Amino acid sequence: MPDRPDARELLEVAHATAVDLAANTATQDRHALRMIAHAMAIALREMAATAAHDDTGDMWRQVEECDLRDIASQRRLHGELSALTRARLAISDPRRLPRDPPSR
Repeated sequence: MPDRPDARELLEVAHATAVDLAANTATQDRHALRMIAHAMAIALREMAATAAHDDTGDMWRQVEECDLRDIASQRRLHGELSALTRARLAISDPRRLPRDPPSR
């Protein structure tokens, strides 16, 4: 189950807030808020484009198809799952990551 709210949802709320603030802000700050809102809109479009490359579904297929008797396959899959977990944790709560990843 993905973490909620996800990065896209948070960015959408921040974008809407920046747009609303820009509409009701003094001229000198309005430009900065519009620039921030524009950058957020670009980031949202990039996230939508890369969402198609999310490999979570592929990872689940690999888990389901993994031959329990094939130790090399299990180790490879374990490495990929560990890397995916570390990458997600680096986004959601980087303080939880150990400084040095465990060695194998």
